[in-house]
Amino acid sequence: MIKFNQKQITIGALVIAIMLGIIGYYFYTTLQNNEEETIQISEENIVEKEIETKEEKEEKIIVHIAGEVKNPGIIKINEGARIADVIEKAGGLNKEADISNINLAYAVEDGQKITIPTIGNEIQEYITEDSQTNVKQENSNKKINLNKATSAELQTLQGIRRIHS
Repeated sequence: MIKFNQKQITIGALVIAIMLGIIGYYFYTTLQNNEEETIQISEENIVEKEIETKEEKEEKIIVHIAGEVKNPGIIKINEGARIADVIEKAGGLNKEADISNINLAYAVEDGQKITIPTIGNEIQEYITEDSQTNVKQENSNKKINLNKATSAELQTLQGIRRIHS
């Protein structure tokens, strides 16, 4: 058996203590890094899931805006949007725009065309469903008895089209 003197035992114990300290520090820092990565990944997943949930809830519609806006054309916007929202998404109004007869709070629907007139050019029908059916502002609030309505009255309702046979 090997005999160690007091000085050798002290040095050996000191070396072992230093090695245990280094190993302990290594495991401690590794554990801390893993916890931080886990927290970061979890936060990223939560944010992505919240965004996906919001996108699923917000259905998109497509409307056409023409006339005196900065970027006329097709606009994809959330369902329930108003004419003011469509104008904003189209870059805003031109200097020549006349919105005095337009209800900016009117809720737009999929497939509508909105025309913003020029000053001095009065447009009575600024929202159209298609080239044959026009929706007038005064008809949007008019109540029609569906049981007694004529064909012409029914065609003034938003979303009703005449089918040619």
